[in-house]
This record gives sequence, structure tokens and C-alpha cells, in this order.
Amino acid sequence: LGLPYSVAIDMWSLGCILVEMHIGDPLFSGTDQFDQMQKIVQILGMVPNEMLKRTEPQNSSQFFEKQGGNWTIRQTSEASQTRPSSPIVPSTNPIASLNTVICTKRDSEDAQDYDN
Repeated sequence: LGLPYSVAIDMWSLGCILVEMHIGDPLFSGTDQFDQMQKIVQILGMVPNEMLKRTEPQNSSQFFEKQGGNWTIRQTSEASQTRPSSPIVPSTNPIASLNTVICTKRDSEDAQDYDN
């Protein structure tokens, strides 16, 4: 989004790496920046309005659009114009969303181990 960052980004990266090590797949495995941002919003919820207000319009408009005074995630990339198979809905409970991703992956691996 073009915002300045601090050491907090290193903690974010560490967390993503630890989850990847635990489940064996990247947490936000996007095919490009747009897809990755959709996955982040889908799991962690909408980016705070305060952050989006501080971004340059050319940066925020790549991923988000303003509708009626509120920001929302774009459903299509400006570059591809392809729509996702189902609408991207921001999570309202990031902890539950993360738990679902982690447990679903772990449960599918346990089932594979059992089958072998």
C-alpha cells in the first residue's frame, strides 16, 4: 500500500513463516499481489480505514474501492478483470478464520497419514 513500515513487519513475516512451517503451505499463497491481498482480507478482515486514508490513491485503488464512504475489497483486478468464483468477503473474526485454515490443513494431513 506504499505506507512506511517498522519492525512490526518482521513479526508479521515471522508469524507467516511459522504458520507455513506448521501447516506445510503458505498462509497467503496468492498468485499475484491482488490475489494475495484478497486472501489476507478474507482471513484477517478488512484493512483499517485509517490505513487506507493514509495511502496514495494509486496504491489503494489497486486493491480497494470506496462505496458510500466505506472501503471494500475489489472483486476484480484492474489488470485481469476476472471475477473470483465466489465473492471475497472480509472476515469478521480473524482468529476463527486462522483457526479454520490451520485446522483444515492439519486435519487433511492427518487423514492422509491414516490412509497410508
